Amino acid sequence: MQSVSLRTVPVPETTELRQHCVTDRFDGFTGTTPVPPPRTPAEVTASSVTEYALAYEEYYQRYQALYEFGSPTPESDGLPAHGFPDVRINVIDRTMRDTNDGWLVGLSFSFSYELSKSGEYADQGTTAVVYYVNEETVARSDGGDDAPADSPWATGAIVDC
Repeated sequence: MQSVSLRTVPVPETTELRQHCVTDRFDGFTGTTPVPPPRTPAEVTASSVTEYALAYEEYYQRYQALYEFGSPTPESDGLPAHGFPDVRINVIDRTMRDTNDGWLVGLSFSFSYELSKSGEYADQGTTAVVYYVNEETVARSDGGDDAPADSPWATGAIVDC
């Protein structure tokens, strides 16, 4: 697993971010009660954006686990399965870069998804993500298995604006 290098990630102008603002919060999923996304930090600091990136990644991965494996709570008495899988995230590396108006946060981590309430988990390998967080916008980019994440604007999604 490579660590995430933030030195080469370009940061576009804030006005450009507003022009391309499209949220990606799993709207429309009706298989279970939606999980709200974490709140963006009220104050953008090194620690608050790191906490936010980790919280958003857990939120994101819980939806991915639900899509891939379904609910860990099986159907019973004719009621549909419900509940989100637990996600275990083990951060391998974290890097940060202060920009003129926000922060870039790079995370490399291994993770596993809960398959059942009996304690079965499926290892999902390792991945890397880069978040850009300022007072108005959050952008996320992931690199996939063992690949460094790219610029949130080149390959990512604006997840809050």
